[in-house]
Amino acid sequence: MKLAAQTGFVFIELVVVLIIIGLLAAVALPTYRDYALSAAVVEGLLLAQPLRDKVEEYYAYHGRFPRDNRALAINEPGALFSDAIERIEVRDGAIHLHYRQNDSSDLPDGVLSLRPTLSVKQADAPIVWVCAQRSAASRRAAGEDLSDLEAPYLRRACQEWGAENK
Repeated sequence: MKLAAQTGFVFIELVVVLIIIGLLAAVALPTYRDYALSAAVVEGLLLAQPLRDKVEEYYAYHGRFPRDNRALAINEPGALFSDAIERIEVRDGAIHLHYRQNDSSDLPDGVLSLRPTLSVKQADAPIVWVCAQRSAASRRAAGEDLSDLEAPYLRRACQEWGAENK
């Protein structure tokens, strides 16, 4: 007597396929989340680029850093925003990016400070910007560092920001 050929999947095969899909998702989703959070941080840095130039121009003209957004003749902090940024504030030359977290996303929640630094020894040395860190001993930073974002999201973005200054 001839046996009929098996068609379809056996239950154990389906379970194995579901386990493999689960493992792939467990690896891929955290990686995607980190990528999305880093992209939000970079978005803020891109928005700060024109402000950085304005702060440098203000310093070159006045010999001091601007006190606030109004001194730079730019919009109030709440008027400068994006999906990731709640507001951008200039205070004593430092640019503070206030990130917002909402219910529908995993965006970072906190502040990232970008501060201009001047050389202590050379008055005519160019301005170097620091991102969420203290300046070197040979440099004096303007403004206050209010940064409180988690380090993994800052590391790469701040490295790229610092690379633009060299």
